[in-house]
Amino acid sequence: MEMQKNIMRVFFLVGYICLGLCQRANAQIMVTGKIVDADSGQPLATANIRAKDTFFATISNEDGVFVLEVSEFPVTLIITHIGYADQKVLVNEAAEVLSIRMQPVAYPFEEIVVTSDMGSTIMQRVIEQKGQWRPKLKRFKAMAYTRQVAENLEDGYAQGPARWLYRAEFWHEWGRTRLRKNQGRLSVRHRAGVAERYYSYHYGFRPVGRVLSTNNILSLLGWDDYYDYYWRESTDVVFFQTFLKRKAGLTVGFHDEKHTSLSKQTDFNILGRDKIQRPNPPVDEGRLRYIDFRFSFVKSRYNRATARVEWGSSDLLKSDFSYVKYELGFDWRIETFLKRRAIPNVLDVRVTAGTFTGDLPVQRFGVLDVWRPFTSFGTFKHLNGYPYEGEKYFGVYWQHNFRSAPFEMFNMEYLGKRGFEIALYGGSGRTWISKEKLDTLQYQPHVLDKFYHEAGISLSMYHAIRINATKRLDQDEFSIRANFTLMRPQL
Repeated sequence: MEMQKNIMRVFFLVGYICLGLCQRANAQIMVTGKIVDADSGQPLATANIRAKDTFFATISNEDGVFVLEVSEFPVTLIITHIGYADQKVLVNEAAEVLSIRMQPVAYPFEEIVVTSDMGSTIMQRVIEQKGQWRPKLKRFKAMAYTRQVAENLEDGYAQGPARWLYRAEFWHEWGRTRLRKNQGRLSVRHRAGVAERYYSYHYGFRPVGRVLSTNNILSLLGWDDYYDYYWRESTDVVFFQTFLKRKAGLTVGFHDEKHTSLSKQTDFNILGRDKIQRPNPPVDEGRLRYIDFRFSFVKSRYNRATARVEWGSSDLLKSDFSYVKYELGFDWRIETFLKRRAIPNVLDVRVTAGTFTGDLPVQRFGVLDVWRPFTSFGTFKHLNGYPYEGEKYFGVYWQHNFRSAPFEMFNMEYLGKRGFEIALYGGSGRTWISKEKLDTLQYQPHVLDKFYHEAGISLSMYHAIRINATKRLDQDEFSIRANFTLMRPQL
């Protein structure tokens, strides 16, 4: 009964926020449609939709859906997308949702003849320019990307105790065409540098030249660093091949790595906050040689599954660690009701799990992710700080997005058309570390030693900002937090 009261309080709170943030907008004539690939039927995101001879325009979202305000009917829509033939659609009235099928098209280009003189002339000019710039280069220092000190020495970077960071990679690809053919890749890579001690689907992605991630940005602003770090030197040989018109993929890799612990070097942040970052805990040092196999199946962006096996052997691979690690990820979306609408109600489910046999080094632990100011679906919204780790882990997350249906019930359709959404969500999970492993650790791990459960209700605004009201079900705790929404991460 108490939990029901709390849920009702949360619902009325979100309703109050909706009413307080918005006023009734002036009525507009709306055209709604969905854009798909004519061959595959897959939604086309970022298609440009413009009303002819007007300034009214928009783009389609990740589901291929668009909503465009127009001043009057009839109106001619002009739809464009890179790689597809332009289309014109005449709309006489605001009736049912438009279904627009774009035809793929190949664009031929004139032949370009490249001569040896052209290439040598360009390279000669580049070398001359570098010779002029080099004396003007200045030594500079950047700190706190990974709680270390990095110095530019013109020819490379020094990290921590006079170490060089470097990376070299060679690869060969095949089958990479615009057609839906299977493709593959063979790569050989050698690198040395700082590595995260555990992997996160949500906060480790580096979008700009693999330099900055959301965690890097928050650390530089004085937030807790989400990761612990160690030093890794590695050589990797990885083979990748897709099947079934790129819906399925197999990755096989051999890895030879040397791991050593790495001490924290700095607490710097650009805002000058008095923030002390936690130290990097020691890792299980030694040489790790392992083979991993990863199979993935991708039906769509929201429907995919992955399975991964990682095997290290002291006998056959001469590794200092012998273990087998198993991981599974499952991501699925189900349309629930109001399916005929341009944006139907959907239920998202994500499952992530891992287990092992043998002696798993601490830097191969798995984690369950928690809330941060930038986050996405698949994290616990009540827990925050840094992730929960373990030799074994299991997490299940669900979210039912009601889209615009609640607003239509209260005659506030204009909120739904402007990206306001209400969702119910929840999650459960746990991590495990064996007593034998705990006795050998030289730090206090962050572990969920029993199953954790949460449920809540959220209000999303403009597909970018989300307010979460979350009730922890296994304890009497409640929280309200806001965050910016990241793109849904891939498993």
